[in-house]
Amino acid sequence: MSDLQQQLVQGAQLLAQRTAAVAAAVEIEPTDAEIIGAAVEHFEVKFSHPEVVQKILGEFFSDDSDEARKEAEELVVRAYDQFIGEFEKQLEDTEKLVREVADERVAAQAEADKHLVEKYEIAGRLDKTIDLSDKAKVAKLIKLHEEENQQEDINAVQAFPECPLFTGALTELAQAMYPSLPTEFKQWGLMVRWGLLRSGLDRLENEPHLQPRFYSVLVSLPNRGKTGCINESRESMDIIWKMAKTWADAENSSKQAPRVLTHVENLNSVDSGQFLVQAFHDRAEDANKLYQASITTDDRAKILLDPDELSDLFMKAQVTNSRNSTIFSELLKLHSGNRTGNGTKKDGDLSVDNAHLSVLAGTTVEKYPLLWMGTGGGGDGLLSRFMIITTNNPQVPPVPLASDGDAVARLYNHLAKLLKSRGRMIRLSEDAAQLLSRWWLSFDNSKKSATRILELVKQTVIVLAVTNLPEDNDDDVVLVSGDLMRAATKFGDYEIAVRERLNPDDSWTLVQGQENKILAWMKKHSNAMLPKSKNDVRRGVTPHRLPGGLAVFNQAWRACVESEMVKLREQGRKGALYSL
Repeated sequence: MSDLQQQLVQGAQLLAQRTAAVAAAVEIEPTDAEIIGAAVEHFEVKFSHPEVVQKILGEFFSDDSDEARKEAEELVVRAYDQFIGEFEKQLEDTEKLVREVADERVAAQAEADKHLVEKYEIAGRLDKTIDLSDKAKVAKLIKLHEEENQQEDINAVQAFPECPLFTGALTELAQAMYPSLPTEFKQWGLMVRWGLLRSGLDRLENEPHLQPRFYSVLVSLPNRGKTGCINESRESMDIIWKMAKTWADAENSSKQAPRVLTHVENLNSVDSGQFLVQAFHDRAEDANKLYQASITTDDRAKILLDPDELSDLFMKAQVTNSRNSTIFSELLKLHSGNRTGNGTKKDGDLSVDNAHLSVLAGTTVEKYPLLWMGTGGGGDGLLSRFMIITTNNPQVPPVPLASDGDAVARLYNHLAKLLKSRGRMIRLSEDAAQLLSRWWLSFDNSKKSATRILELVKQTVIVLAVTNLPEDNDDDVVLVSGDLMRAATKFGDYEIAVRERLNPDDSWTLVQGQENKILAWMKKHSNAMLPKSKNDVRRGVTPHRLPGGLAVFNQAWRACVESEMVKLREQGRKGALYSL
């Protein structure tokens, strides 16, 4: 080898040595993504957080300084978040897959159950036998299906509009006493009773004929506390009345001035219109005696009908071949007026011109539309005179919550002081008057559901204006704010919505009511492939619980069949089978 060649080889070797030395001296910095990826792998093999930090320090950092440890901690935290995110995604995908499989199995089982029920129904119509084990299973399936339908019916009627809650001492008392009972029922139970006590005393400016008296019905599913709210509102208002009377008598004995208050008589039953007139006549005589003796300045005869069930009152008010009741005509006459009377050979001519009547009762959602069958109360009759209050509350618990005793006592005192005060003039502020006008013109107020709603809103304002006052207020004129009017119009909107939900057609009769129930039941429970017998329909409609009972059901059934709204489909072992 020549000298030149030897020099070239030596130069190449030297260059390779120097390149290797430089490569060894220069460390390639790992990226954050690479470090995080390594940390995730450590978490996947179930290393703890401190262990992962220590491993990352050893693998990617040249020292264990505080700065290096801090950086490693931050990267490990990010890695843990990524690890958890990936794990949750995997878990979600797995759960979704399990749900899809379960849904497919449920759907397949439901389809199999449906075919089994159809097989049973067809076998019955063809007089063929069916396996006993299948028969027992079919019976369970049918029972389960009926229970599900009942629950659907319950859920469907629960979605009432929410009844607005007001400000003021009455609503505060409703919230403080017996919290397990529906607040909206307690609120209106107290407002109905308060309004009658103050009827004729508190007046809306320029509309002195308006009196804060209400015909109110509490409507709900069973066991929601209707009776409890009626009873508790009665007891509470009796206590408030007695407190106010005691204080007023004590004050007036020294001033030689009569008290404002008069007594309200509660009646839980009225057998006839004549009975109601007699009760008013007796009450008017008692009130007049106190007035003439300068014990009170209020000589009005005030009666509150508060039966637990409105159906009790309405059943006695029905006109039949054997009885000509005048209860409905008295209710119509006394709703917006104060005059009543009658003449009989036994009692002579009885007349009362200062009669003030209110009604507070309850009924179930199922019974409510049936109450109006045969009453003749259409959109402009008795139906529109009743205010409906609903609730979406669950059933009252077996052990109800106790009242807030301190709050109840304080509110009793507050309301008693307001109750014994002289009558007030209720004046709308400019803001309240404009708001009322805009609200009334903002919708179709000619529809039946809006009948007497404007009057109802104004009556509500009379009650709210006084019960929102401080207990020591002594003003003769009370100004209604825009906020108070807004609350009252909101209640008007609610009442319209509830009427549209619950009120029956004007033309309903007892027979028509059961015809509608028959058709509604068959639409839901039968079809041409699964027709039902008359007995099936009777069990579903439960006519023995409805006005007119089985006799009306038979008339309604014949009408449905003869009009071919209900069609004969089969004549099998179970007898005639029908569907729509």
